[in-house]
Amino acid sequence: MTKRLTGRDTEASAPAQGREAILAVAKKQFAEYGYHGATLSKIATRAKVCKANIFHHFGSKEGLYLAVLKDYCEQLSPLRGSRPISAPTCREQLRQFAQVHLENMLNEQGAVQLFLRELLAKDSLRKEILAKGVLEDNFSSLVQMVREGQEAGEIRPDIDPAMLAVMLLGADVFFFMARDVFQHFRDVHFAEAPGDYSKALSEILLKGCLAKRD
Repeated sequence: MTKRLTGRDTEASAPAQGREAILAVAKKQFAEYGYHGATLSKIATRAKVCKANIFHHFGSKEGLYLAVLKDYCEQLSPLRGSRPISAPTCREQLRQFAQVHLENMLNEQGAVQLFLRELLAKDSLRKEILAKGVLEDNFSSLVQMVREGQEAGEIRPDIDPAMLAVMLLGADVFFFMARDVFQHFRDVHFAEAPGDYSKALSEILLKGCLAKRD
C-alpha cells in the first residue's frame, strides 16, 4: 500500500532535499572552478534555492566546501562506499582496495581533480583542514588494515603500515595523472586496463620484485 505524504512529511523532507541539491551543484562547481572560482550565488541559482539556505545548511562557503570534500572522499574510498572491502585475508583486502580505489577515481574524475588542486595549492591551513577533516579517517582505516595483516602474520612486521598505504594510494594517483601519457608507451600494456594495473601493483607491493635465491 502506498503511503500518502502529509503536509508535515513534505515540510520535513524539504530541508533535506534542499541540502542535497546544494551539495550536488556545489560538487560540480568546485570541481570545475576550484574554491575561489566557484560562487555561492551561482550555486544557489543552479540549486534553485536562496543563498540564505546555503548558510543555513553549511554555515559558510568554507563549510560547504568541506562538506563537498567529505562527500567526495566517501565516494572515492573503497572502505566507505557501496562496494565495501569484504575479502577474508589482508592480502586479498589490499588487492581489492587497489582495484576499487582506482575504479572509483576513474569514475569520479571531478572529485580527483578537486583533491589534486588542493594538494598543489599553497594554502597550508587548507591542507591541514583537508588532512584532518577529510582524509585522515580513511587513511587511518587503510593503515589499520595493514596492521591487522601484520598481526595475522600475512604482512612483514618490519614494514611501516603508513608507508605501504602511501605507496598504494600514490601509485593510483600517478596512474590517474599519467594514463594518457602511458597510452603512447609501447612497453605499457595496462593503460587501457586499470584492473591489470591494480593487480600488478598489489602483487609487487605484497611480494616485492627481487627474485628468490636458494
